[in-house]
Amino acid sequence: MLAAKVQNTDIHPGELMEVCHRHNRRAGLGGHSRRFGLKLSLPLGDPMRTLLGDDWHEYQWFDTQEARERKLEELLGPFAYYRKGDRPTFTVERVEQDAASEDNGKEG
Repeated sequence: MLAAKVQNTDIHPGELMEVCHRHNRRAGLGGHSRRFGLKLSLPLGDPMRTLLGDDWHEYQWFDTQEARERKLEELLGPFAYYRKGDRPTFTVERVEQDAASEDNGKEG
């Protein structure tokens, strides 16, 4: 097994480290307009609602309609790590927010 020692002087014991990279979608990309979005949620009767709750949903925001449509095609297409014939059960809805209400994650 290979191991690498990672030195990061910005992280100190007891502090939380950022997840993966600064461009992580939860943190957003400062200065970018993210007007076009997709809202992912679970349909009624989905067993994952037991774990995530009846009100679970997630927003993914994009700079352009074209980027949103590419992601939508990816989400609705075959998943590489699913078994043949398995399909995700989430529902996807196109959403938009105006520039005044942008908060990178909530309905506008």
